[in-house]
Amino acid sequence: MALNRVLLRIVGLGWLGFIAIGLVVSQVFAAPTVALLIDRSDCAPDQWRSLSERYEALYGRYQRDRVKFSQILLISDLGEEVAEVPLTPAEFRRLHTYGQADPERLAQLAQSYPAVELLSCATD
Repeated sequence: MALNRVLLRIVGLGWLGFIAIGLVVSQVFAAPTVALLIDRSDCAPDQWRSLSERYEALYGRYQRDRVKFSQILLISDLGEEVAEVPLTPAEFRRLHTYGQADPERLAQLAQSYPAVELLSCATD
């Protein structure tokens, strides 16, 4: 009877330790969270292709849980649109660009987030 209690105590403490270590590891090695700002101002096709490649790499990191998006903003002359889910790379390539870039506005938006990934032809 005493042996069963000792065995249960050892197994229980082992599981508690395993859970505690799992929680610590998940917090220490958590994926960074960034705000993704996508500038849709007029862009040359080769520049947009370059941005598409950068986005595809970022999207790959997102799929492998290497990065999380706190917010995804599509910015244009007409305003800002919030995307609920990340665009696929194919959807990103199909986005239409139009209007003039406003670097001051982009900088202002970028400063309002602690961590930002800015995709813009104006800064590329």
